[in-house]
Amino acid sequence: MHWAAVTPDAVALHEPDGATWTYRRLYETVRGCAFSLRGQGIGPGDVVCTATADPVAARLLRWSANLAGAVDALLDPALPTAELAARAGAVRAAAVLTGTDLAALVCVGRDGAPGSANAVAPTGPGTPARVLFTTGSTGTARAVLQLAGQLDSAAASNVAGRGITGRDVLLCALPPHHAAGSLFEDSALTVGGGLRLLPAPGSAGLAAGLSAGPATVATVVPALLAGLADRAGGLTALNRLRLLNYAGEAIDAELLRQLLEVYRGRVTRGYGLTEAGPLVSILPDSAHRGATLPAPGDVGVPAPNVEVRVAPGTGELHVRSPHVMAGYLGDPVVTRERLRDGWLATGDIAEWRGGGLRLLGRLGNRIRSGGEWVSLDQVQRCLAEAPGVAGAAVVAIAHPRWGQRPVAFVAVRAGFAQEELRARVAATLARPSWPDRVHVLEELPRTGHGKLDHEAMRRMASCESSGDVVEFGTR
Repeated sequence: MHWAAVTPDAVALHEPDGATWTYRRLYETVRGCAFSLRGQGIGPGDVVCTATADPVAARLLRWSANLAGAVDALLDPALPTAELAARAGAVRAAAVLTGTDLAALVCVGRDGAPGSANAVAPTGPGTPARVLFTTGSTGTARAVLQLAGQLDSAAASNVAGRGITGRDVLLCALPPHHAAGSLFEDSALTVGGGLRLLPAPGSAGLAAGLSAGPATVATVVPALLAGLADRAGGLTALNRLRLLNYAGEAIDAELLRQLLEVYRGRVTRGYGLTEAGPLVSILPDSAHRGATLPAPGDVGVPAPNVEVRVAPGTGELHVRSPHVMAGYLGDPVVTRERLRDGWLATGDIAEWRGGGLRLLGRLGNRIRSGGEWVSLDQVQRCLAEAPGVAGAAVVAIAHPRWGQRPVAFVAVRAGFAQEELRARVAATLARPSWPDRVHVLEELPRTGHGKLDHEAMRRMASCESSGDVVEFGTR
């Protein structure tokens, strides 16, 4: 609403086909749709789910729900129908909207335009505003609730930490149901910047978006960069941006070297989790362009207005900020477990190293195997540092004799040799920590928005040996 009054003719949204939306047009359309929702009885406190692959409809429906005073809950349209229904049911959605619904809402909104000012519901910092779903490492989807003031705080922290201005155009490489994608979209619109939507998801869409028109900022997951690197001139095309942020996990060292060789803009890494709003810390460009590359666990310093502490004894990282979640919607028990005296328990183990935070693994990401403790994070680091390995992941599976055993997955590139992998495991890990087997893949299984799909890997691991596998044998 603010920029529709201050700079009404500034471009707020660039569609994939080249069409543009000014702030005035955007606000008038969203206001009309919100009026339609209010006419259907949707208002403050109601949860409105949106599930559509249409990038324009997804944003317009989200903003319309917000303007009606409702809570927006974006669903990943790639999820199975049963899972979409389960998530909508879990938050007791008052409505589930699709791209088809948008046309009807716009039509009704136009008919009711004279009264559309009634679409704007009174809101304040404490008003429930958004739900994002996260599975973390548990495999169980939880609905993270954020209040309006928390969304404002997160955007302000990101704007200050990365220097985003009203002259910036965000290339929306991550979908809005992704926490980092949602944060950067909020940030661009908070300062009066613009959004450029991609014509398709994935690295192909990113490549097309880079050539479609001016953009200055993007946030990606490493898997997108890996796909872009496989395209001729793909990484070089990133020079159209002044700032590239990556989130979700560390970038493979070889890929990071390639990126830094050709990309002249600023590179930052964002660390966070959906429950943290999501921003916790930023690894700056200077840390990427020093004498040595940052370690995979290096995540920089706390973002503006964020406090962190490392709990004595456990080493768990705790976070406090004005944008930490209000809680898990409908799950007060787990909320109390994660929010303690104003601090969010992240579940990540960290330490201060060289003036910044370094992640060491996940709290509890250990298994008991035949009376011996095995750190899955230690096994993963060992494999990830082997020659020719582009990425690694480790899961635990049940074993009739040992209780649990680690099974690993590696994505490989040129130069990989099974003998070198075996030698590294033998030289680095104690015998109980050796994985029973390592599945050799071209790419690690990932979810729709680029995170490692541990559930898929557990299913693969339970099917015993298949395809290209390095067998180590049960201990």
